Amino acid sequence: MTQTRHLTHLNSDGTQKYTNHLVDETSPYLLHHAHDPVEWYPWGQEALERALREAKPIHLSVGYNACHWCHIAQQESYQDEATARILNDNFINIKVDREERPDIDRIYQIAQQMLTQRGGGWPLTMFLTPDDQRPFFGGTYFPKEARYGLPAFRDILQRVAAYYRDHSAELRKQNKALMAAFAELTPKPTGPDTELSALLARERRRARARPAGAVHGDPHAAPHGRGRHQRPARRRLLPLLGR
Repeated sequence: MTQTRHLTHLNSDGTQKYTNHLVDETSPYLLHHAHDPVEWYPWGQEALERALREAKPIHLSVGYNACHWCHIAQQESYQDEATARILNDNFINIKVDREERPDIDRIYQIAQQMLTQRGGGWPLTMFLTPDDQRPFFGGTYFPKEARYGLPAFRDILQRVAAYYRDHSAELRKQNKALMAAFAELTPKPTGPDTELSALLARERRRARARPAGAVHGDPHAAPHGRGRHQRPARRRLLPLLGR
């Protein structure tokens, strides 16, 4: 059942305190996040060009409207002003509805499973390089405070931002290793767009060609994965964050 979003940031006259780049979207899930203090963008040319221009990594969050833990993440973190400041200062933040864009969800679910050696799920939380949108860290739900055997989301954000600033060259090597591993684990492609690197390149081309607010994918795709109220599984952090 779709959950009702509770607005927490209003001006004294009752108007919204925050409005981000999702306000003109048609997806109910994206519209739920249109007044978060996080400066969300939909996936598209504007966000990708800003990430490249400012040389900021991308924080990609993928979810859907009936996802219990997606709503928990919003209430705990994306509506939290302190967390939003960290996100806005260090990342370009992109929100994707997996029911609109199953193609993007598929790409980064595969990458997340390779990075963590764990199953995927929602919300999917990925951190991408700004020039080619290659993933360098990922997970699913992260709580506001450390629990369930998971680190606090704010701690993750600060450590990922610091690592990206200090070790971008090492991330390039990791990305090459990730692509090589993907090629080994994936059957020989029947076409160039079946490899992860080609999928990413194709998605960049689509984003550049797509008008703002355009919707792609199957809006009627059924949610799948873990139950909405199941406790999130523990995720293994990448070794790079433990150094």
